[in-house]
Amino acid sequence: MGEAHKPKSWVRCGWTAAAVGAAVLSTGCSFTRSPRFEVVGVEVRERTPEAQVLAFVVEGENPNRDPLPLRTVRYSLSMDGREVFRGERSAEATLPPRGRQRFEVPAVVQDGEALDERAYRFSGTVEFLEPGTIAELLFDSNVRRSRGSFGESGRLRDQGSETASPR
Repeated sequence: MGEAHKPKSWVRCGWTAAAVGAAVLSTGCSFTRSPRFEVVGVEVRERTPEAQVLAFVVEGENPNRDPLPLRTVRYSLSMDGREVFRGERSAEATLPPRGRQRFEVPAVVQDGEALDERAYRFSGTVEFLEPGTIAELLFDSNVRRSRGSFGESGRLRDQGSETASPR
């Protein structure tokens, strides 16, 4: 009877070791420091009587010695305390080693009102791929996705017909 249980206990030990290994890998074997993200500008790209397209410029800073490919950006725009746009898109950028990179994120305001002096809040998260094969496998299998966040509040200032600026 004791012999019949030995294979099961070895299998159970194997599964336990695999689970512990996966937990360790997914929670902290990374030496990558998180990049910082900041909203550095906003511009009116297009206007119609019904809507306006804003392009928010986000700058990422990578403190690491390896490049960090940016993946999905999820974000929202609120104006005068009310959410007016929520989006998701590819960042289409890679943060260079110990460097900075800018990318644009569009948002549509569905009314034709002037933007001048309207209070806004623009915030979101950026997923990035850490270096290494294990990190890539964990990212691709949705086990671990590293993220950084950004946010900006202020008042839009309409400067002529094509630009707006934070604060």
